Formats: sequence, structure tokens, C-alpha cells
Amino acid sequence: MFRAIRGLVFVLLLVLFFGCLKKVEYVDTNSGRPEVTIRKGSKASLLENLVMAMRRKGYEVKLVKAPIVEFAKRTKTRGGAQEGRVRFKLAKTAFGMRIMASVYRISNPGRSNEKITDISKDSKDARGLQGMLERIKDDLESYTIKSF
Repeated sequence: MFRAIRGLVFVLLLVLFFGCLKKVEYVDTNSGRPEVTIRKGSKASLLENLVMAMRRKGYEVKLVKAPIVEFAKRTKTRGGAQEGRVRFKLAKTAFGMRIMASVYRISNPGRSNEKITDISKDSKDARGLQGMLERIKDDLESYTIKSF
């Protein structure tokens, strides 16, 4: 009887432990980071769509230096100021223009104890960024039918 109760308690503890673990959802790309290849559209139209989409999310252009475009957004938390940075690297390939993104969280930006954390692979922000890149791709690659 004691063994059965002990076994049941052990099973319940295992269920409780594994039930509380955080499920990490990665971005579904080859690298695990937000990226997309756009087959149609010019580099200028791609940059224009990228800047408009990031501004709608509250980001400001921080750096534009070929082939890198970087955006930043400051936020306040209980622990002090934080900054979110998104860096896009644009590369021309045989298949089109490839955009690869990196997402960073910066604690205490601009201070000597600044801490940079790469959250490109396992964050909700990275998954949202992948969705945004896919929407830009759909917009640029979609066909428009003009009326006669």
C-alpha cells in the first residue's frame, strides 16, 4: 500500500514538473532565425516596405549601411531602460534578395553595464518578425490585376 502511494506521488510530481516546462517555439527556417528570400521587387521597394513595417511597430531607423539596416525601440521596464534592436542583413542571391534578421534585447543601453542578449531564435519577437517578413514577401511577389 505504501509503495503504491509513493509511486503515485512520484508520477504526480513528474507530471507537475514536465507540465511547468516552457515550450520553446523556434522560427521555422533553416537557420532558426527570421529570414526570407524575395524573388521579385527591387532593393529600394524592399527597403521602403521594411522601414514602413518597422515604423508601424514603433521602431526608429538606427543604421543604414549596405548591406545592413538596423532599427531600435526604447522601452521602460521595472529594472530600468531597455532597448530592442532588430538588424536586417540584405544579400543578393541567385534566387532573389535574401533578408536575414537578428533580434537583440539591450539592458541599460548606452551605459558601461550594458548587456546585449540575442533573442533571434527562441522568442515571440522573432516569430512575429518572421510573420512580418513573410507579409512583405507576399506584398512584393503578389500579382496585381489591372482593370482594362
